[in-house]
Amino acid sequence: MPVVNITAVPTVSKMMGVTRILRGASVTNLLGDAQMKPDQEKDLRKKYILRALQILQTEIEGQQIFTLEGTM
Repeated sequence: MPVVNITAVPTVSKMMGVTRILRGASVTNLLGDAQMKPDQEKDLRKKYILRALQILQTEIEGQQIFTLEGTM
């Protein structure tokens, strides 16, 4: 079953063999930004979840690191 690993440290996920990796914001605040207003941060978190769902539907070969905007 395919999964998307959301992480701020994609190299660890690659070493573990994860195929779909979504780069998170930071180690201390993976899906958010403490400098944002609460409603803005909620929108950012929603973007990460929707992006992860989109990545699940993406056909890939091997390991791939994704960002909110595209791929690395």
